[in-house]
Amino acid sequence: MPDIEDARRQLDEWRDRMVAHAENLQAANTELAAVEATYTDPNGVVTVIVDSSGNLKDLTLSTRVQRQAPDVTARQIKEALTAAKALAAQKTQEVASRHFGADSPTTRALVENAGSGRSEEN
Repeated sequence: MPDIEDARRQLDEWRDRMVAHAENLQAANTELAAVEATYTDPNGVVTVIVDSSGNLKDLTLSTRVQRQAPDVTARQIKEALTAAKALAAQKTQEVASRHFGADSPTTRALVENAGSGRSEEN
């Protein structure tokens, strides 16, 4: 039968695990908030930057866009956005895997969200 000292020791160990877990979550959140991915199309016409959720943060078009058809530019933007989202998902997976493990449900959910272009505010 456990005595009071054993119970206190177990509570202290549980508290220490929870504090460490909270610190790990905060560190992961800070790192994930800083994730960005930039992609420039092979022709250098379109550059996009997305955040860790795959949301578009910036779009830059070179002056060469004026010498091509609008549908070409539209395709380049879509392709660049898709590529940047994939890069963001990869970076997100790296951060999440370090903090939660590569096979954790948390990592899977974060990576799925990274490619979606949805944030918690949406």
